[in-house]
Amino acid sequence: EINNETNNYSLQFGFGWTIPVIEGLEITPAIDHGIAGSGELMTAGILRALSLTTRYDFSFYGQSFTFTNSLVKIDSVRFEYEDDDDETGETDLYVIDYDLSNKAMTNGVAWHMALPWQKLAVQAYLRDTRFFGDKLYSEQNNELGVNFGWSASAETNTQFFVGVSYQRHDRSEFNGARLNAGLTF
Repeated sequence: EINNETNNYSLQFGFGWTIPVIEGLEITPAIDHGIAGSGELMTAGILRALSLTTRYDFSFYGQSFTFTNSLVKIDSVRFEYEDDDDETGETDLYVIDYDLSNKAMTNGVAWHMALPWQKLAVQAYLRDTRFFGDKLYSEQNNELGVNFGWSASAETNTQFFVGVSYQRHDRSEFNGARLNAGLTF
C-alpha cells in the first residue's frame, strides 16, 4: 500500500542452484520471473531477474553468522494481449513494453540462534540494497528482520521459515513491514 491510497501486488517465481566452493562458502546463480501491478494505478508489468549470490557461514565467539552478497540484473519483459469488443467485433491490441533495465547490489549479515527445542531456530538479519540503472523512484533500502524456522529432519536439508521484517527506504512513503515465508530443499 502506498500513501494509504493504492494497493500494489506482485507474484514471483524463481529457481536457483547452490554450488559449494569451499567450507562455509557457496555461490547461487538464479533466475526469477514475476508480474507486478496495481488496479488503482492501472499498471502492470513482467520482470525477469538474473542473479549471483555468495554466502559465507562462520562462527564468532561461539555464535553462528552469515554474510551474503548478491548482484542482480532486472529487466522488464515486453508482452502483448488482444481484447475483443463484443459489441463492435473489433479487436484491440495492447502492447506493454517499459524497456527498463536495472541492477541491484545487496549486502547482508544474519545472526543464527538455536532454540532449546529440537529442530527450531531464530535468525535476525540486517540487509542493505542499492539499485542502479534506469531512473528509479527509490534507489536504496535497508531491511531489519527476524525469521523463525524449523527443519523437517536431520537427514535432509529441508527447512521452512516464517518471519517479519521492517523496510526503510530513501523515500519514506515506501517504508513498511513485510511478512516472509520460505522453503529450502
